[in-house]
Amino acid sequence: MLPYSGKEALHQLAVLFVSYTAVGLPFTDMVGGLTAYANDQHVKQEMDQLRDLSTKLVAAVTNDKENIDKNEQLFLNFIVGNLALVTAGAPDKIENHKIFEENIDRLLSLF
Repeated sequence: MLPYSGKEALHQLAVLFVSYTAVGLPFTDMVGGLTAYANDQHVKQEMDQLRDLSTKLVAAVTNDKENIDKNEQLFLNFIVGNLALVTAGAPDKIENHKIFEENIDRLLSLF
């Protein structure tokens, strides 16, 4: 995420999460692995770092600082919802990718 900042960093984070699931590890396997290895110190450390990244990125672009937690939850729910759609076999069309990226920006405009 280093070359990006602000809302563009969050946009890229969402795209990378969902695209990795489409071509890499399926979401159900990801969740299963996180559940199975939740007590592993290395897994916990990586998850904490990922959570810290999303918190810092959301905080940086949130206008009303009282909404940081709400905005982070909304952003993460948006990603998880799209991951579930990809895992469930949502049609892989160019139009869907375009709409997904437009929706990221629509969501971030609320912050």
